Amino acid sequence: MTPRRRPLLRSAGLVVSVAVLAVIVVLGIAVGAKQIPLDQVWHGVFHYSGSDTDVVIRDVRFPRTLLGLLVGAALGLAGTVMQGLTRNPWRTPEFSASTPVPRPRSSPPSASSASPR
Repeated sequence: MTPRRRPLLRSAGLVVSVAVLAVIVVLGIAVGAKQIPLDQVWHGVFHYSGSDTDVVIRDVRFPRTLLGLLVGAALGLAGTVMQGLTRNPWRTPEFSASTPVPRPRSSPPSASSASPR
């Protein structure tokens, strides 16, 4: 991978991640005990009229979804801080398969090959 492609891949990954997050937020507002169609979700968020559906969206589901986003961000930040405080790297050769793990050159002696004393 060339050094010039790396920022492009990171930018593309960020755009895809934000798009997936937006879809999840909309679904988090639409899905519940009563299914709300996506056009009514859009109307309830941006064109509030005071109908029962708009009240459910504005007063229950939107705060619930926003709280879920904030809790997720707080947990991610807490994990990052703990990684930094304990100086525990995200990936080490012992736990990832990206680098070869040293293997013993010979196998240990077996019980059948040991001579009795």
